[in-house]
Amino acid sequence: MPFPFTLYGANRSSNPACDFTYCYGGDWVQGKVGNYGMNFDGTSDFINIPSGSGIPTGLSDGDFSVSAWCTQNDDTAWLLLAHRGSSWGVGWMLGKGVSSTMEFSVGGYTTAAQASFSETDTWTHFVGTYDSDAGTVKIYKNGELADGPTADGSGAKSTTALRIGSQATSTAYDWDGDVDEFAIWDVQLTPAQISLLSTGSARADSFTPPEVSPGVTGSLLLYYDFEIGDSNPVSGNFPTSTTVYDVVTASFHGPTAHTGTMNNMEVADFGDWSQGYKGKYSLKFDGVNDYVVANQVATQMQGLDKFSISFWASGSSYSTNPAAFVLSDGGNAGEAFLIYPYDSTGGDGIRVYYNGATTIDENSATRLGWNHFVYVASSATDHKAYANGEVVDTDTTSKTLDGQLDEASIGGTDYFTGQYFAGKLDEVGVWNVALDTAAIDSLHSGTLCNAVSSSNLVAYYDMECDGPGSSNLKDMSGNDLSGTLTYMTTGTCG
Repeated sequence: MPFPFTLYGANRSSNPACDFTYCYGGDWVQGKVGNYGMNFDGTSDFINIPSGSGIPTGLSDGDFSVSAWCTQNDDTAWLLLAHRGSSWGVGWMLGKGVSSTMEFSVGGYTTAAQASFSETDTWTHFVGTYDSDAGTVKIYKNGELADGPTADGSGAKSTTALRIGSQATSTAYDWDGDVDEFAIWDVQLTPAQISLLSTGSARADSFTPPEVSPGVTGSLLLYYDFEIGDSNPVSGNFPTSTTVYDVVTASFHGPTAHTGTMNNMEVADFGDWSQGYKGKYSLKFDGVNDYVVANQVATQMQGLDKFSISFWASGSSYSTNPAAFVLSDGGNAGEAFLIYPYDSTGGDGIRVYYNGATTIDENSATRLGWNHFVYVASSATDHKAYANGEVVDTDTTSKTLDGQLDEASIGGTDYFTGQYFAGKLDEVGVWNVALDTAAIDSLHSGTLCNAVSSSNLVAYYDMECDGPGSSNLKDMSGNDLSGTLTYMTTGTCG
């Protein structure tokens, strides 16, 4: 298992105090291009891609190219990296026939184009191309033509599922090694493009494919980069899941997307560090006793009548008292402030309990899943709650935060019975000023909290650090008000 590594502020924050860590686990391993690849153990591991539009079927079904980075643990024979066909004699395949040889065939393995492949534990790049009109195949190794053009076979086309890591219709001839950057195009790539891919510095979607016909550009049909990504829209994978996304259609994953499923494979254990809405990680709360203690925030909020709280929250249902953010003085309800984003007490919606009474109480919401919430106190008598950039309720009751606040928590509290949030939280920001509508719109549109009124930012938890394996939730405001995961599982950073 490769060791985790860090990137300063990778993809998330310009604050170098966060050494963002890409974590691995199960069969999610360090890849050749980017950060992630997939490991296959040679004993029934495979990724299954159901038959879908655009995946080549084989003989005389148009030109195509298949590209992948791979390693092999041992130089053995009869291993399939990718296969579409009911047997070796139909459809197409990329894999090993005899020992020390990588092969690409269309219509039968006996007429495959071959490249030497005896290296073990070494990332090696292969591309197979098919010229449908000429009925020939080629194979390239590390950017150089190794064999071809070689005649295709006579085996029939196949509409079986495509598998990565084993034969398409059985758990046999299983790949034993790592795979990264698996891609298919509906055109023969040029030698220059194949050479570019072999450098390891180019992704499959980093160039325009050649033309299929005059004036018609070819297409990248399927592309597994195995990289993790945000969950709205699902733009990538996450190592705790068995789902592998085709990033060609990642913006929506519609019916033509070639979403794969890991079979007989292991996933990572990240505990309650879950897939993020903004960035890579969020925190998942069980609604039973999970919460994050951040008591130093409470002392910074004492006596304020102007302040703002912002966060993204994902909930699957409305319930009673699902506290996402809490301030209190020794558990005294008359001196407490709690935000419930998916509350059903007085009707479904966001509810705020402030110094002994409910103030904000939206009662007819239908939103579930990821949503953005902001509470703003502009003065003691001016309180507003926003959901997804829109004001959903207001209150004019005179309220000021207690001057002796000593407890702050995220996701719940053990001071008040049964008040825990069930769902995910991300991008929690606390300010000692009232944010204006422009700032709220900016946050809702995706701006990070430390880019909004940063001089008045009391605390900022982007959920990126310290990440899996740690119980520390890093404060990214620069004020060093980090929190501690309590009764939560931290998982491992494999």
